[in-house]
Amino acid sequence: MISAIIVAGGKSTRIGRDKKFLEVGGSTFIEIAAGVAGEMASEVIIVVGSKGQMEETKALKIKDVSIIVDIKEGLGPVMGVLTGLHAAKGEWAVVMPVDAPMMKAGVFKHMLDRKEGYDAVVPKKGEHLEPMYGVFRREAMIVACTSALEVEGGHASLHNVVRGLGNVNYIPVEDFKKYDEGLLTFYNVNTESDLKELLGKIKWS
Repeated sequence: MISAIIVAGGKSTRIGRDKKFLEVGGSTFIEIAAGVAGEMASEVIIVVGSKGQMEETKALKIKDVSIIVDIKEGLGPVMGVLTGLHAAKGEWAVVMPVDAPMMKAGVFKHMLDRKEGYDAVVPKKGEHLEPMYGVFRREAMIVACTSALEVEGGHASLHNVVRGLGNVNYIPVEDFKKYDEGLLTFYNVNTESDLKELLGKIKWS
């Protein structure tokens, strides 16, 4: 069984409004992410940062998802991932961001095909990791996230969590071009200018 965890608890301070409710093509970012997740996972878990965010997300009436709140608020994406992992039933979990509305399921399916013999599969661009798009063995990742939060608290980094895993299959992002020619899967919207640029890419692609 494969679980998908959509990390959607950020405060979106740079853009000034909750990114998961931004829209592309008439659908919110969170609806898009849930749709992509449903193409490859048996269960889809959306992790939000507060009860208020949970109620707002539930109001969208997204089908076949579970919406849960961070175990402890304000500790960033590592806590979001850990919260989702504790709720997940699958041996393997796909971790997805909520602010990348052009994600392609083929990218994640390729990583799932490359997971055997590893604790994680993570895209890599040069020396830069993309752990928010990773595939993780649930039990190993729970241990790594818990350890990072104990040591680093609210400053815990997913990059450090991944580096703490002993057996990771790093895949160059160029390998995903066969599933996403423009690699827009990895285009995150953090600001209004990012959103404007993305809409321009979609218009002319």
